[in-house]
Amino acid sequence: MLEKKTRRTKFYTEVMTLFQTAKGPLSITQLQTQLNKDGYAPNKSTLYRMMEKISKEHHLQAMTLKDGVTYYELSSKEHHHFICNDCDTVQCLETQDNNEEQALYKQLIPKNLKVSHHHLQVYGTCEPCQDK
Repeated sequence: MLEKKTRRTKFYTEVMTLFQTAKGPLSITQLQTQLNKDGYAPNKSTLYRMMEKISKEHHLQAMTLKDGVTYYELSSKEHHHFICNDCDTVQCLETQDNNEEQALYKQLIPKNLKVSHHHLQVYGTCEPCQDK
């Protein structure tokens, strides 16, 4: 059975704009808080269904962290994340030198393994939380 595409409503446009302007991945709670500030009042189950549908369409990608919370971000090239242990903020870490990253992979991954993808998550304390 074919899935219906997500309707491009004003609400859908608002959600996608939030992801386009976000400084990092967003959880459902963070997304709901921002939408409430913008005058929308969606419940979490509506947002979960919407995120699942948009993710299946490959516009967003989901990642579940160690605490079981799922974060969503615009689909893009593979990259890494920094997660603050204090405020749960997730920041994207862009590799500055692709050659260094490839050299690291060659050191870590045995030659007899074929890697399809990977996830690297770095946990610590973000700068604003360090100043508290």
